Amino acid sequence: MTQDDPAAIRSHHCPGQATGGPAPVIVVGLDGSPASWDAFAWAAGEAVRSNGSLIAVYATPAVEPDAAFGGPFDYAAAEQARQEAARLLAAGAAQVASDVGVPLSFVREPSGVTRALTSVAH
Repeated sequence: MTQDDPAAIRSHHCPGQATGGPAPVIVVGLDGSPASWDAFAWAAGEAVRSNGSLIAVYATPAVEPDAAFGGPFDYAAAEQARQEAARLLAAGAAQVASDVGVPLSFVREPSGVTRALTSVAH
């Protein structure tokens, strides 16, 4: 599945899907990689099937790895690049969510991936 295939997102069957109960809020990591878009597509499809909503989380490093080695580092340029990446991811996610009719929130979390996803899920 790709971010450009809303029909596949809507029609993917999930065996054993629970019925009834409150609508779920599904949290998924999104970093722009093909694997993260596949996960986002699956999560969007699950939100459609369960009449739920979706939160896409873009985790950014709290500390720049290059800065840890003591070399010169342009923090302003790095932050600007992260903001632009977040803007593009949010726009792409919003388009996919709109195409399939799923409510979406997009969160940029300055943390490691596991911590970011856990924090947002709680």
